[in-house]
Amino acid sequence: TLGILTGISFQSGVDYYKSINDTFHEFVNRKLVIKPNPNIVMVSVDCDEYCKYLDEQDWRRATQYLVRGVDKIVAAGVDILTIASNTGHLAYNAIATKYPDLPVIHIADCTAQAIKAQGLSKVGLLGTTPTMTQPYLKERLALHGIEVIVPEAEADLLGIFEFIKNELGFGGSEGAS
Repeated sequence: TLGILTGISFQSGVDYYKSINDTFHEFVNRKLVIKPNPNIVMVSVDCDEYCKYLDEQDWRRATQYLVRGVDKIVAAGVDILTIASNTGHLAYNAIATKYPDLPVIHIADCTAQAIKAQGLSKVGLLGTTPTMTQPYLKERLALHGIEVIVPEAEADLLGIFEFIKNELGFGGSEGAS
């Protein structure tokens, strides 16, 4: 059973759920007449509360808030966890510490594989302000030999974050997330 932590942006949770089901049906059930769904437990956190901690740059409270969501997922008996958000990975170390036997699919590891498959070793990273300024994704990508660059101007960082919170997080701009 896969656990998905979402609500950080409900849109990313929708995208994860749809992609997982589409992939499952395409590759696992090609010859079956009745197509079962994968076993998934989703827990959605309140994006407004979470964004408040991000806006305050209170990484400790943001992390604690996400870990409480993971507590609910673990209580449901999942076998593996994914976090449906780049920014949500700021809680990865706390989750791995609290639940050392729970495998967590880290977005940076999957992203690094895709980057390397393209023959690249240096990429631009756009995301929320924490994603662009905090080390949790950049350092994880660096473990794979990937160099990351982000915008340097404060106005650019804040503008991108506002766009994500107010547009992409609600399915704006053609539903891209």
